[in-house]
Amino acid sequence: MIHTLLHDIRYTLRALTRSPGYSGLVLGTMALGIAATTAVYSVIDGVILRPLPFPEGDRFVQFQHLRTDVEVRDMRHESRRWWRYDRSDV
Repeated sequence: MIHTLLHDIRYTLRALTRSPGYSGLVLGTMALGIAATTAVYSVIDGVILRPLPFPEGDRFVQFQHLRTDVEVRDMRHESRRWWRYDRSDV
């Protein structure tokens, strides 16, 4: 098994030295693909997989409301006044 592995490594090195341009292109493409995958995973890990950095982060919510005269908007401070006074159902 070790003999076969050493034979494969020697063959690979010979093939890489025969066409250095193609080998560089292949290695560069692989490096770019690995870097892109690592970057995407880092973003997903930081944004989705890790908990929010404050106590009871799973209870974090965003309020929105619908109006008939406009599209969906964020709930502004003026619209939240009713929420501040009537939170008995929370």
